[in-house]
Amino acid sequence: MSAHRPSSAGAVIYPVLILFMALIAAACAKAPVAWDKPGASLEDWNRDQWDCRAKARREAEKRIRQQGPVFRSSGFGDDTTLGRQMARYDAGRDERRMFEQCLKLRGYSKKQTGN
Repeated sequence: MSAHRPSSAGAVIYPVLILFMALIAAACAKAPVAWDKPGASLEDWNRDQWDCRAKARREAEKRIRQQGPVFRSSGFGDDTTLGRQMARYDAGRDERRMFEQCLKLRGYSKKQTGN
């Protein structure tokens, strides 16, 4: 009876793959962003941010319901774990875009902040 030994190629590939994914995640990280609107008070910002977040979330959820499981922009339309994760990622990305667009329409602009 012989024991199954993992291949040495697999032992090398997995750590390299993990490192590669970590590097990609670090490269995609963005600098913190602050929003600015001349003449806006903190109260204005809090109200506008809350309104835009709520509108973006409702619209993103509506789009997910309309798409159903058949199509996702990621191409992963099946009900696998990867498919669900990609659909969640797409929804979060779309929600963030809608939030930012809402703030821009209200007169806010992005300002990069340094760390």
